[in-house]
Amino acid sequence: MSLPVSKMLAPRELTQLLDNPSLAASIKCVDATWHMPNSSLPQPSLEFQKIRLPRARFFDIDGICDRTSIYPHMLPDARTFQLSMNQLNIQRTDNLAVYDTVGGFSCFRAGWMLRGFGHEGRVWILRNYLDYVKEGRAMESLNTLTPVSETGDYGLKEFDSDMVISYENLLMLVEDKKVGLSSGQTVVIDARSYGRFTGESPEPRPGISSGHVPGAVSVQFNELLEDKTNKMLPSEELKKVFELRGIDTTRTDLDIVAMCGTGVTACVVETALRVLEVQGRVRVYDGSWTEWAMRDGPIEKSV
Repeated sequence: MSLPVSKMLAPRELTQLLDNPSLAASIKCVDATWHMPNSSLPQPSLEFQKIRLPRARFFDIDGICDRTSIYPHMLPDARTFQLSMNQLNIQRTDNLAVYDTVGGFSCFRAGWMLRGFGHEGRVWILRNYLDYVKEGRAMESLNTLTPVSETGDYGLKEFDSDMVISYENLLMLVEDKKVGLSSGQTVVIDARSYGRFTGESPEPRPGISSGHVPGAVSVQFNELLEDKTNKMLPSEELKKVFELRGIDTTRTDLDIVAMCGTGVTACVVETALRVLEVQGRVRVYDGSWTEWAMRDGPIEKSV
């Protein structure tokens, strides 16, 4: 059996890999579950201790970040990321199956971070955890937790600057009237709910105005996922979602910035565009709306 080349991994494929003696040692599962601050769901790290995929590691999005920033879970520096991977005993050449227990939410953020920091092995997104559990596939519980060594050596590599955009650079695009859908403009895709985008609904974080970056387009992240399972839609359906917003994913000159509230669901958009093998540049605005609003960036409302 050879390693799948696709960006998504079906539960059946993951089971086959984990059951294959010649491949299993190079496969590690990564639980990247994260919930919104106002969520009533259980704390992800505690749930991980109770039940998880075989030989899984817990990728703490709120922990593997820049702890000096006032904005939530901003990208860490290369040294911090290296130390975090060492603690999880993840080697740069390991093949990783990334998932979250919602089905398709924060796992995309972890996958984006791993790719940006130059992970050399495969980085698959499990499509998806809910199906994996429903099908009764192998799990670990509290009594079967696989010990994780803290002696890994992930290596040091800076984050790919072509995968992320700063507040300053996005502000420059807005001020130069270069955000929009026309050729030569940067397409800014906002993955928040439509009410937050228009300004009709409040932001979940107190003191932050809702609205959107001038010229941005609304593509709610859940429009890219199946309703009941949160699996990413098939390619043809993904393409239609973007087309309905005036985004031609077949263009070869696309320059896209994906954003959301704090840089998590923007990675759903980024991954969907990767699945479509979009030509051109796709960057995530890491600080996203929280940073934009807190730094008094220009805001448009549609109400």
